[in-house]
Amino acid sequence: ALTSTAAIAAGVGGLLLGWMSDRLGKRSRVTQITIWLLTLTMALVLFLPRLPTAGVFVLLFVFGFLLGSNILGFAQIGQHIPDNAQATAFGLMTSFGFLTGAGLDYVIGVLVGEAPPAGTDIAISHYRGALIPLLVVLVVGSLCAIALKDRAKPPSAATVDPLPIHTENKESI
Repeated sequence: ALTSTAAIAAGVGGLLLGWMSDRLGKRSRVTQITIWLLTLTMALVLFLPRLPTAGVFVLLFVFGFLLGSNILGFAQIGQHIPDNAQATAFGLMTSFGFLTGAGLDYVIGVLVGEAPPAGTDIAISHYRGALIPLLVVLVVGSLCAIALKDRAKPPSAATVDPLPIHTENKESI
């Protein structure tokens, strides 16, 4: 149950944070706040002294919930990229996310290497040290998020509706 906590929370967080950003009309502000809180949560996971299982559960849930805000990136791209380039921009954003994740998996795996036996204070310290690159990536993302801005209306590449709905009577055709 503990390992799926962040994934379940991300599903809930994506829905609620997406709804909140739509409701407030401030996608960039919601993204900025959530990534800073996400970074703080990861720092707590890494630097708080040994936590009971319930504490780890809560931090993983908060981390996952906030991670759900990554879905807002698609809405933000939609605000700034013309319709005829959005799929490419979505693909670029998704590729960057997957490649960064794969790179972090590799780096963290190398840093963990031959870990001491699980459950010891040395092992916990070892894993915390190995997760520092993830915290660094979150800090970089937090700094980049400062530049996010919302647009009132997304640009459009076409002046004609690409999927027009015909309301005329079929008999007149």
